[in-house]
Amino acid sequence: MLDINRGKQTIEVAEGQYIATPIMIADLGQQFQTDWQTGDIQTWDDGNPKIQDEVFISFALLTEQYTTGDNEVSYPRVGKTFTVSTNEKAAVVGLMRAAGAKSTNLLDLIGKAVVADIGHTASGNPKIRGFSRAGTKVLVGDNVLAVADLLANSPKCIVYDRDNHEEDVFQTLPEFVRNKIEAQASRAKYAEMKKRATATKQASVTTQDVEDILDDAIPY
Repeated sequence: MLDINRGKQTIEVAEGQYIATPIMIADLGQQFQTDWQTGDIQTWDDGNPKIQDEVFISFALLTEQYTTGDNEVSYPRVGKTFTVSTNEKAAVVGLMRAAGAKSTNLLDLIGKAVVADIGHTASGNPKIRGFSRAGTKVLVGDNVLAVADLLANSPKCIVYDRDNHEEDVFQTLPEFVRNKIEAQASRAKYAEMKKRATATKQASVTTQDVEDILDDAIPY
């Protein structure tokens, strides 16, 4: 009983392609658009922050099942945050197309299989690089499996919609997802953030000025 992660076993996911299906779709609402390298909030030419609706989707990799410490069959999960957009080049549109969805409703993804191309982040964590259409069968090791059978045994998909808030569903979401949902972006919030940053910078400068004066007054 010394393994504090017992029951929450994780496995390494090699780079490659996997049959995947959505098992969580969470409406994140309005979020600041940030620079992927610096994390800084992006702004328009007029200085206002860029804000867009986002959704977080977690996928189960159905061709990489494992047994947990409680002897239950589970699947590695890899999540991705999507900007809500109907632009043909948008990642979420590519996902819908790969899943064969016939509408723009993300609920049409439930029960659908896609091929998820998995890579690694700089820190070694799995990330989704893209999606493509899944066939009806897939080779796993020496076995040919029907994709329909994989879907039939996949976990139930959890759906959270901010427009139809359900507290019991909300509480099942991962903490980092709940935190993002609760921290909605707005121009007013951005202005307050800038105000606090400016005040912190000014306080830092004042402190440095005092230290410089004291340094000058202290004989060496």
